[in-house]
Amino acid sequence: MFECKLEQAVLFKKVVAAVLDIVKEGNFDLSDEGIRVQTMDTTHVALVQMELKESAFDEFRCDRESCVGINFEALTKLLKLCRDDDSLSLKKEEDCDTVTITSAG
Repeated sequence: MFECKLEQAVLFKKVVAAVLDIVKEGNFDLSDEGIRVQTMDTTHVALVQMELKESAFDEFRCDRESCVGINFEALTKLLKLCRDDDSLSLKKEEDCDTVTITSAG
């Protein structure tokens, strides 16, 4: 199982927005060290490498490394529904390929 929580969604929103400027899709590599993205743009000119360490989160748990495909355009639209000061939680069950995103304010 993977789950993490940020008390303020603004950090995650800004990181995703920065990645979206360059790439539309990529993978979240989930590990006990944090969330990592490494992907090329469609023209193979730019490499995006981003890491949010587990210490950046208010709560963090990762029982086993896994990888989840992310459409950053869709994720950005979803995150626009969150206020900057809302809390944001991401959760992935062990045998599931989807991430559940919850916002509360």
